Order: sequence, then structure tokens, then C-alpha cells
Amino acid sequence: MRPTGRAGAKAGFSDPAVASGSAVAQRTNKRPVILNEIGDHSTVSNSSTTDSSIIPKISSKIEPVKNYDPNILNTNRKALNALLHTRYMTRSITDESALLDAWYGDNGLFGGEEIVFDPDDRVRIDNTTENPWDMICWLKIMAQDGSYWLGTGWFSGPRTIITAGHCVYIHGVGGWAKNILVVPAKNGVQQPFGTCVATEFRTVADWIDNHKTTHDYGAIILPPDAVFDGNKIGYYGYENITSGIEDLILNISGYPGDKPIGTQWFSSRKIDAVNETTFTYHIDTASGQSGAPVWYLTNDGQRLVVGIHTNGDIKGNYATRINKEVFENIKAWSK
Repeated sequence: MRPTGRAGAKAGFSDPAVASGSAVAQRTNKRPVILNEIGDHSTVSNSSTTDSSIIPKISSKIEPVKNYDPNILNTNRKALNALLHTRYMTRSITDESALLDAWYGDNGLFGGEEIVFDPDDRVRIDNTTENPWDMICWLKIMAQDGSYWLGTGWFSGPRTIITAGHCVYIHGVGGWAKNILVVPAKNGVQQPFGTCVATEFRTVADWIDNHKTTHDYGAIILPPDAVFDGNKIGYYGYENITSGIEDLILNISGYPGDKPIGTQWFSSRKIDAVNETTFTYHIDTASGQSGAPVWYLTNDGQRLVVGIHTNGDIKGNYATRINKEVFENIKAWSK
């Protein structure tokens, strides 16, 4: 898939070189590690020491979040009709408490809305300056028509924030975002690492030209003079899992708009259904969480993103799966 990019006010195409090999740098607890793509799960540290152990079955667990009940994995759930559709009509105002997810700018009022299930098991993250919560960013998106929208993103490299394609290219309101305010680890009014306005973005042609939800992913490139970067904060590992993804316990954290503005919320559950390009889950998400990382935590403490949260419906919430194509594009964009 040909990646496309936007820099400043002009849209154009770019074909960033893909690094050789199948490895990508990541940070776990602020320390760079290399992870293989193809699924043998052996790791190489930045000192080039090799752990040759091969895990026959992927092991994963819920993030150890205060007040989060791991027994929630065993409960049945139904969708709550908790969306405030009337807020769609206020999309042009700047009151952040009234803004909606960029999905609505891209697709209109109905269809594809993210779902909160009953019981709502989301837990607020209070310690957003700690790993991995600090690597998750609140996004305020200004579209070409001057309207404002919300999203979530996550660090994949020193200057790269991965998010949903509809956060960087919004079909319904002019295409490429005019600019995006990026705030890592935002915690209500607290902005512990400062803020940055980005104007350089990436996505793929199948999102721009064909509006394919299977290709709903993109990237924000921070300017070189940003007051923060992934070297200071850290960045997620990510992985193209070729088998066993259906067995994973997945974790999602982001910035839902139905909660106090700029607060980060977490939820966890297993995958319900998976195909080559997407997967579905009954993990609670709400408007504002588009672009959030969907990751698993290994027993030895590695956090590896396997999907980018995008939208939902009555059947569940959805993520773009990090397959080989997505993996290679994220790797090419991450700098």
C-alpha cells in the first residue's frame, strides 16, 4: 500500500524508505528493545544481547491498574446507548467539553459510533506521567473547515504519533487536518510534558481515495523543535502477530469524550473476532478514543501494540489490525 503524507498546507505523496530487516525499536519502561515482526517472540536488547528463548504460545495479562477488577473478563455485556448525538451539532465551537470524535466529522452522525457496554468497567488513570500512560496523547484536531474534533494517539518513535486515519484525514470536513494539538499524558487541566501543534501527517491511499475502514490508520509527525519527544517520554513497541492473536488479553487506554475533558481511561478484555485487517472486542470505548493503542502485556513486562482503535457498533468496538502492511508503514513513518 502506497503511503501518503501531508506537510504544512499542501497534500502530497511520499514513499519513505523502509528500514531493512523485520525489527522495530521500542521502549519498555524507557529502555529501547528490539522486537521481531514475524512472531517467534525472541528479543534483542540495545546492547545486542540475544534472548534465544521461543515462546510456543503468546502469554498476556491485564495491565495492573488500580481499582480495575480482572474478573470483568468473565462477565457478559450489552451495549449502553450513552452517546450524546446532539453534541454533533456543536462541532464548530471550541468548547472542548462539547467536542466529538473525528469519526463523526468523517462519517456523519450515525453509524460506527464507539460503544460503552454494561457494566461500564472503565477506570481512570491518575498517574498519567508513569509508563505506559505517558506514551498516550490527547489530540485536539482542527479540520480544514475550522471545526474541532477529538482523538487519541500513541508514540511509536521519537517524533511519531500513531492514530486513526480519520484523525489526520477527515473526509467530511475538508480532508487533511489543518493542525493537531498533541498533549501527551494529559490529566484534566494538567499537561505535564507541555503541548505541541503538528502540521505534518501520514496515512495510506486506500483511506484517502477509497475510504476503506480496513485502512483507517495514520501518523502525526512532530516538528523537530517540539518540547517533548519519544526519547524523553518513551514509545510503544508494536507487532505483526501471525498467529495466536485471538488468545490475547488486550488493553486500551485513551481519552473518551463522555468523561471529564482530558482524562485518560482504561479497559481490558479478550478479542471477540479477528480477520486479516481488523479485530473486534467488547472493551469499553467512547467518542474521543479513536487512534488509541490496543496492546498486550507479556508476562515479562513488554507492551506491544497489535491494533489501532477506530470505531464500533452494537456488535463491538473495532481496531485496525497491525498486519504486515500496517507494520511496514508504521515502521517507515516512525522517526
